[in-house]
Amino acid sequence: MRKTALAFLFFALTGFVMGQDIHSIINSKDVERVERKLSADDMQGRATFSAGIEKAADFISDEFRAAGLLTWNNSASYRQQFTMIQIKSVHAAGEFDGKSLDGKNII
Repeated sequence: MRKTALAFLFFALTGFVMGQDIHSIINSKDVERVERKLSADDMQGRATFSAGIEKAADFISDEFRAAGLLTWNNSASYRQQFTMIQIKSVHAAGEFDGKSLDGKNII
């Protein structure tokens, strides 16, 4: 029991010693500026596959660059490329035993 209490005390104290002052790192005016920019109407809701999401990604990349962050693996960009598939519905029609099938029931 004593070892457990000492271990808990040790980890609790190291948290205080190693902790950073959040007020010296985060500036509330900068946070508000970034939030206002990303929530602005010209970002068009930042929906997937929209021009707004590209605009937001460019803004975030510029912020990373201004903060002096390094890119991953010396890449030329802060953006990570990946492929997304956009589902597109098509019209389907069919007939079974002379009766028309509802398009919702066709796979």
